[in-house]
Amino acid sequence: MSFKKTDILPAAELLERTADAFESQRLEWIKGGFGWLPAAPELTPQACLIGGLAMEAGIWYTTVGLRPAMVVGAPSLGALTVDEMRQFALARKAAAEVIKNRADNIPGRTHVVLVANWNDDDETSLGDVVDVLKHAAKDLRNQAPA
Repeated sequence: MSFKKTDILPAAELLERTADAFESQRLEWIKGGFGWLPAAPELTPQACLIGGLAMEAGIWYTTVGLRPAMVVGAPSLGALTVDEMRQFALARKAAAEVIKNRADNIPGRTHVVLVANWNDDDETSLGDVVDVLKHAAKDLRNQAPA
């Protein structure tokens, strides 16, 4: 997938929103699963790092593809635009780059597998996830055109 310069800041904002959602516990970080949208509004949605990005982007990522999801705070409650999909993919890639630079022992041929394996590693904590999201956002902001 090819990214545009105009994708950089929205992708950085998505990373920051996801970090904030985990820190504030609006999203509960989990291992071993992509995510869960509760049926009752008083329950907290749960997600891994990629699932959190997807939920904050307004999408629900499934094994059969992507479909919109209604999530509190999601900017897109309808059909996703091509720009939104690109920005989600760029945010996920930026997080994977941070992880790859920090954890060379985590296996993964694709960005998705690398992030999922790192997320589920016994050593990974919520603090690590928030730090990766914030670091990835900062890295993207440093690449943004002036």
